[in-house]
Amino acid sequence: MTGPAELLTVDEVVPIVRLHKVTVYRLAREGVIESVQQGRKRLFRRSAIDAYLERCTVPASVYSAPQPAPQRPSRNPTRTYKT
Repeated sequence: MTGPAELLTVDEVVPIVRLHKVTVYRLAREGVIESVQQGRKRLFRRSAIDAYLERCTVPASVYSAPQPAPQRPSRNPTRTYKT
């Protein structure tokens, strides 16, 4: 059963998803985040926000150990450099 405590406003969603308010509205309009319109208000179910965050989560296996920087070529040994 869905209760009114489960419905969140855009201002309540912004700190959860860490996106700008305009971006949250755009994602809702495009259907990326499920929402309902109540008059002029757009409301979000907490379960829809959790589902969006789950879809955006990158598994840890995607990140690998940092690769060493490529070696820069050494200076030209035949050239005389001013010091």
